[in-house]
Order: sequence, then structure tokens, then C-alpha cells
Amino acid sequence: MKTLDRFQRAHLRVALDDIKPITFDDQNRIKTAFVSGSRAKTYQVIVRRNAGITTECLLDTGAGNKNCKGSSSAVCYHALAVLLYSAKNLELEASICQRKVDAELLQRIHGEIYKVTSIHAPNNPLWLVVNDPGGEKKRKDKGESSTDYTAIA
Repeated sequence: MKTLDRFQRAHLRVALDDIKPITFDDQNRIKTAFVSGSRAKTYQVIVRRNAGITTECLLDTGAGNKNCKGSSSAVCYHALAVLLYSAKNLELEASICQRKVDAELLQRIHGEIYKVTSIHAPNNPLWLVVNDPGGEKKRKDKGESSTDYTAIA
């Protein structure tokens, strides 16, 4: 199964510690967030939801923005951190896979798979698998009827 390697996971853990959501859509989903990167750099991540999820990551240079180097060939870890942060805040489990077939293996009955691309590398997607660990019992306890996975996508 091809999930993220150790180096990529380490970068994600660091980025998850310092995310500042800035704007939200009408369903309270993150549209824009600032993420701390390596060497005290700050990145602005923009999340667009269409048939899948498209991300854009911009490095704040102090004199303007430039594209994140990591987003030029794939979805960068700053953008992935924002998506994982969103899932965590909604009490959902999220996993990232490099191949759709691996995402399908991780998917549970009530899970959803989303194609995630960088605006600068649309032909090199990753796959986000979102599951509700509490499932139906948690929703019944809260008086809810179903999980709204569109909170992520």
C-alpha cells in the first residue's frame, strides 16, 4: 500500500501544529488558511472544492506571494495539513494515499474518497480518505441523521 513516506508524515505533523484558518465558506469549511513552514516561512493555502479538491499554496515573501515549490509537482504538505486539520476539527479520521487503489482499500462502508490536486500539478493527484470513527452511534447520540462528508470536500 502506497501511503505517505516517513519524511512526508514528519512534515505534516509539524505543519498541523500551526495552522490558522482565515476564511470559511457558507458550510463553515476552510477556504483559506495560513500554515507555518520550515525556516519560519509562512504559506497561504487556498482550498477550492469542485468535483474533487484543488489546492493552491503560496509562500509569503514579505513583498508578495510566490508559488510553493512543493506544489509545482504535487500537492504540498502545507495543503495536506489544512485538509487533515479540517477533518480533525470535525472529529473525522482522514488518511492520504498516493494511489486511488490504496485509498479504496482504506475506505470503510461509511467513508468517502476525494481526489486532491494542486492547481499547479493537476495530473499528479493524491487521494484523501475520510471516515467517521464513531459512525452511526455517535450521530444518534447527538441526534443527527448522517455524517456530512462535504465538510471536507
